[in-house]
Amino acid sequence: MEGGAEGESLGIDRIAARMQPYLRTWKGRRAGPASLIVTLNEGGGRQGLFWCLQGFFELSQLAIHLGVDQPVHGLRSGVHVMAYTDGNLRDIASLYADEMVALQPDGPFLLGGNCQGGRIARVIALRLREMGRAVSLLYLMEQRSFPPYEGQVALIFGGDSAMNPYRSGNDPAAVFRLPYPGGYSVDIIAGEHGRFFEPGRIESLASAIRRRLP
Repeated sequence: MEGGAEGESLGIDRIAARMQPYLRTWKGRRAGPASLIVTLNEGGGRQGLFWCLQGFFELSQLAIHLGVDQPVHGLRSGVHVMAYTDGNLRDIASLYADEMVALQPDGPFLLGGNCQGGRIARVIALRLREMGRAVSLLYLMEQRSFPPYEGQVALIFGGDSAMNPYRSGNDPAAVFRLPYPGGYSVDIIAGEHGRFFEPGRIESLASAIRRRLP
């Protein structure tokens, strides 16, 4: 279990402090020394995409393949920082939501995440809605479970991934309709779990993301 004893809730200050050493090597713009969000393609003219992921390689590849006109704001997941308790998820989501609002004071958010980052992205979206902010689209990539979310969702699975519910030959539409009453889409991309940001696979992921952008 990441981040100490199983079930340990760290609190906002400890999560932020533990995150900083991992962010020191991330290139890109940070709003300040304590900022947890790193932006690439800052000069792009499109609406910014906030994406929760594991490391800078993933962020850099996403920014390159979405193109220079697409700002990408990287949010690091809690891997090696925290256990994924409800309390830790709420705390890291609050940290990110506050900074997102400061970076984008107006308008709806585009938000997503892969693997553990998707779990965090969903809780961030819920927190933003509590703050009175809209999330126009939530990307959830390679999720093991599907807890409820009322807004529009874009699901992404790897064609060769064990997490892809379509590989069984069954249609999981009934599974998705209940937790996502605001509507959902599904994209199946090239590759297996953990390798989607590599050459030959990142192109498929970037295409799926662009396909669903407003």
